[in-house]
Amino acid sequence: DTWKEGEAKVQTDEVSEYLDSYCRATTDWHSGAALPSEFQLTRDDSYTIRAWLAVTTYLLTDSRFLFE
Repeated sequence: DTWKEGEAKVQTDEVSEYLDSYCRATTDWHSGAALPSEFQLTRDDSYTIRAWLAVTTYLLTDSRFLFE
């Protein structure tokens, strides 16, 4: 449902296709060096990345999932 709603909002320009700055992957986590442009993630045209972020956030805040 999150993915469907988000994708529809991207298509109608209600939500930007660009990821928020803290969700972008533009540098190597360990070294801090810039990733080659073909490996950088700054856009989420289909809302897939943000939908998965919603799923993982939900699971990490559900104590039944964490302590099972």
